[in-house]
Amino acid sequence: MGRARDVQYIDPINTQQDVAVGIGLPFAGTNSVFNLNYTTEDQAMSNLINLVLTKKGERIMQPAFGWGGWSLLFEPNTNDFVDELEISFKRDVNYWLPYITINEVNFKTVEHTIMMSAKVSIEPSGANKTITFDLSSGGTTITED
Repeated sequence: MGRARDVQYIDPINTQQDVAVGIGLPFAGTNSVFNLNYTTEDQAMSNLINLVLTKKGERIMQPAFGWGGWSLLFEPNTNDFVDELEISFKRDVNYWLPYITINEVNFKTVEHTIMMSAKVSIEPSGANKTITFDLSSGGTTITED
């Protein structure tokens, strides 16, 4: 049996103005191959996008990483379906990204389209962000502040 995962707390690491703290998503950068993140908040949002767009079992050597909601997308569109998507989202974000607090999750379903919007705050800075995922078109994201 495996051991419990240690919880790690992330301190702001953007202490130097011109030093990137991580790679942003999407990858298509303007001046280089990658978009670079210079703030802890931006990197946390990239981590959230990466988690949601990764299906469980997709990552080599880390098969538990990812959002479990992708396996539910072909289930019947009932009230329980939306509840299961929300529970899966909260469970996976709380496990993999404990420095992100989920304040609100909303789903909008219209025929064959599912939009998920999440209002989150990032610890320890307390930055509030809203992110929207279009789950019907392969998980493209629209980020709003």
